[in-house]
Amino acid sequence: MLKTLTVTHKMPLGGMAFYIHGRNQNLILALQTGGYTLSGTPMRDPCRVEAFSSWLLDDNDQLYRGAHIQLGMLTGELNSALLILKGGIQGAGGDPHVVLRDFRSEWGLVTFVHNIVNITPGDYHLRTVVMYE
Repeated sequence: MLKTLTVTHKMPLGGMAFYIHGRNQNLILALQTGGYTLSGTPMRDPCRVEAFSSWLLDDNDQLYRGAHIQLGMLTGELNSALLILKGGIQGAGGDPHVVLRDFRSEWGLVTFVHNIVNITPGDYHLRTVVMYE
């Protein structure tokens, strides 16, 4: 049976942000010299993902065009912890956001937002929707 997960995170301005979705959401993912590392050992979180998308919105719930969003999944390792599957510039080429479709995840999903700079100060948030079984 298909389930839907919708999560909204407040976005900090001026830095990059990683958001882990699923059982491992309490772990911290960081970019270190040589790759991405996790703050602890991840738990298996297997599922078949029908669709996975994240987008950055402003305080009026309008799409922030130009945000660089990457979608990926955890690898199950502490070092080399992130596998980027797809990325893009939000709103480029008429495509409002990046979407991944129909794949299997064993350890959990990750949204990576590159540095958010040079934007009007305000409240920005990242909304993520995952359809899975």
